[in-house]
Parts: sequence; C-alpha cells; structure tokens
Amino acid sequence: MMLPALIALSATLAAPVPLGTHETFGGTVNDTRTGATIRMACFGPDRPGRLGHPMAGQSVGVFIPEVLADPSFGRTGDPARAIVVSIATGSGHPVRVARIRHLQLTRPVISATRPLPIWPMLPCGGHATVRFTPVPLTDGGHPATVEVTLAGQP
Repeated sequence: MMLPALIALSATLAAPVPLGTHETFGGTVNDTRTGATIRMACFGPDRPGRLGHPMAGQSVGVFIPEVLADPSFGRTGDPARAIVVSIATGSGHPVRVARIRHLQLTRPVISATRPLPIWPMLPCGGHATVRFTPVPLTDGGHPATVEVTLAGQP
C-alpha cells in the first residue's frame, strides 16, 4: 500500500545539479521568457515617479535549454558558482533580488526558481530589464535578460 506513494514521492524529488562551465542558460520572470509582467502593489492612477513594491507570489527562474538558442540567453564563464538576478529600471543602480547556486533536474529541463521578493522599491509602471548574471563573470560569460513590464494594479 505504501509502495505507490513512495514511488510517486521519489519521482517528484529533484536532484540538485551544479552550474556548468560555459553553459547556455535562460531566465524567466513569473515562468515567462517573453512578455513578462511584474505586478506592482501600486493602486489607483499611475503618476510619474511613483514607486512601489512587487506583489507577493511572483518568481524569477533560470533554466538550461535543451535545444533552443535565443539572443536573450546568457552563458556561464569558467568557473560559474552562481547566477545573480537583478532588476534594472533605467534610473539608478540595478536591484539584486535573488542568487541561484544550484539547479534542479525537473523533467524535462534543468531549472531553478526563486521567489521575487516584495522589498525592492521599483517604479509603479513602465519597463525594466531583469538580468541573470553568472558570477564570477569571466571571459566567455554574459548575462541572460528578460524584458518586463511593471504594472500597477487598478
């Protein structure tokens, strides 16, 4: 009676996978590579210069593509210890929001997801670039990017 439950549990456990050297990777925001939106806790009409916090329940992620290639994909250098996720809005310095050290073998891809924290102060509307930068950033390495829309709530 317990055997089916144990088999199901073992199938859902993901094996940790270290970041590889010179490996192509992509980024996601809320499980999306393109056309992503970060929902902002800004209510009412939008005003220029207004800032707010991301709403809870959102995520950033990294994945290793099996076949696809895209100009927005990044590449780890040698060695790659982690990928730092930051949000650049065009005003001020990028805000670091996550650090990913290990990926998981989650069929059919190798990936990792982290919660998008609610503490950063970001514009209530507009556009931003989420950068997934391998660290240390060495020769041959470059960040992956996801263009996002920052959307205040009605």
